[in-house]
Amino acid sequence: MKRQEAPKQMLIRRSLAVLALSLCAFSATGCENGSFEFKGPSISFSQNYIDEGIQKFNAGDYEGALLVFNEMIEKFPEDPQGYLNKGGSLINLNRLPEALEATNKAIELGTKDPYPIAYQNHATILFRLNESQESLKEAVKSISKSIELSLESANADQYNLRGIIKQNMGDSAGALTDLSKAIKLDENHVKGWSNRGAVKMHLGNNSGAITDSNKAIKLDPNYAPAYRVRAIAYTEIDNKTDACTDMKKASSLGDTSATTILEQNSWICE
Repeated sequence: MKRQEAPKQMLIRRSLAVLALSLCAFSATGCENGSFEFKGPSISFSQNYIDEGIQKFNAGDYEGALLVFNEMIEKFPEDPQGYLNKGGSLINLNRLPEALEATNKAIELGTKDPYPIAYQNHATILFRLNESQESLKEAVKSISKSIELSLESANADQYNLRGIIKQNMGDSAGALTDLSKAIKLDENHVKGWSNRGAVKMHLGNNSGAITDSNKAIKLDPNYAPAYRVRAIAYTEIDNKTDACTDMKKASSLGDTSATTILEQNSWICE
């Protein structure tokens, strides 16, 4: 028989379940630098700028990439790729309002031949800003547009992103559908497995959450959010031993949310 627990501890557990969903248990680009697709040029003379910018971007020099793409915009103000790639650089610099402005410009200039990645980046920015339910609805529209433009080439990242946005809007059923689609498209999609586990936990399916987290961890033993999701699922079924082990593991891998949980909820590892 499950032991009675104090109301305070029950409240803490509920808050942990919410924390799993709001503090980076989902990973589109919310808690780590994302990688953004750069498209080939529609104006051939811009190729040198694109090549140089991509090289700096891939080396982690986002400031340097930004300078290159700003110069490209000065030379080729009608080429949407300059703004698109500028937006990607700004996302990685966490300068989200500026990234939104640049990405909006890329979408405006590229209406005749739209880039799916522009709409995907747009959705990512709105999701990370998370300013209102209306902005999240707009994010869903953008990532849905990205998927529509991709036709048969829509990928797991797109469905993963739409799934996490839907979950943050309270649409767990929609989130579950999209995250399952992401996994179907790519059975090795670590974030998809971990994020679906978080949604299942939110729906009270803790065994399902643990199973999905197990899969994510098997695919990537260093993926911290999966340990945190599994740890919280373990607390829900009174398995404090494994919950403590997993939360410590997530913290040791650099998951600041797991560290905060351990600091504020010492009962997990009593």
